[in-house]
Parts: sequence; C-alpha cells; structure tokens
Amino acid sequence: MPKNTSQAGRTMIEIIGVLTVIGLVTVTIAKTASSMLERYRNSRMTMQIVELQRAIKNRFAIDEDFTDLTLQLLHDEKLVPSDLDWKNDSLYHKFGGTVTVGHNYTSTALDIKSGQTYYIQFTKVPQQACLDLLNIDWATDQYSDLVTIISGNLQAYWFIPTGADAAKSIHMPISISDAGRICSDKTDNTLKWVFQ
Repeated sequence: MPKNTSQAGRTMIEIIGVLTVIGLVTVTIAKTASSMLERYRNSRMTMQIVELQRAIKNRFAIDEDFTDLTLQLLHDEKLVPSDLDWKNDSLYHKFGGTVTVGHNYTSTALDIKSGQTYYIQFTKVPQQACLDLLNIDWATDQYSDLVTIISGNLQAYWFIPTGADAAKSIHMPISISDAGRICSDKTDNTLKWVFQ
C-alpha cells in the first residue's frame, strides 16, 4: 500500500516545530542561568568588599594606625574572605580583577595623613556590579567609616571639602545619575574605597 505523502510532510513539519520549541526552551534556560550566575557574582562581590572592610577594621581597631596593612598580612592572618582568589601573592575578586589594599591615602582637603586611613581597591568591575557596589549603605547610626570613593577622576564625599574640584566631586550617598557617571564603562571600572 503506498504511503500518503501529505502525512509524511506533516510529520516533518511537526518534528521541526518540536525541535524549534526545544531550542527556544534551551536558550531561555541558558539565558536565565547566566543571568542568575551574574546576579550571584554581583551579590558575592558586594559581600566581599563588606567582609574585607570588616576584617581590616576589626584587625586594626586598637591602634587605628594602618601603616602595617598589606595583602600578605591579611592573607597570613586568614582575614581574606574565603572566596577571594589568592594567586601568586595577588588577590582577585569574583570577576577576575585585582583587589589591593593600602594605607598611603592622603588628602590635604580632608586633613588626612598616610596611615590614618586605609583603602580597598577593586579593578575590572563590570558596570552592573559597579552600580551594585556604589549602592552599599556604609552608614550606621548616621556615622560611616567610609571617607570617600574614588573612580578615575571622580571622587565621592559625604561633604565636598574646601578646595575640592566641584566638577569632579560627588555627594554621598551616591545618586543613580552620579552612579551612572562613575560606572560608565561596561567591563573595566576601578573603584577605591577609603575608610577610617
């Protein structure tokens, strides 16, 4: 008995339809998983800066002199958050950029000498992670250990000090439009937080 060719054609169309639906579902699942991974990495990076700042603050709470602060000291005393990658005497955050710390921030406008404050710097921060990091609330009971945030030629202050370049100065807390100015690059933002 001869086959009905219209039935065979309809079956091929049905197979193509099923494969198309499977392909769309697969792409949707992959995009959702990628988005969730990205959000997790952004969230984890935010927690990394908070945990690192807390560890440094607790370690140096008695002296309030940060001249001994180095990555090696933090690593040796096991103060580095466990999911920051330590490779070849360098520290890397979730997106692969370097993490540095130091004590040599000075400011004549704020009357800060080397050793009185410390900084934490993240490089190669993607734009969305940068925006998330700028939205961290560092204030407790209307007080904050955060002195300033520096990115490129822009600097954010709780108040703009006398002598600071107003065009390059931003008020904290940082507004959405100012965050957009700071985090303008898609993948290569550098943020430096200075704490006291």
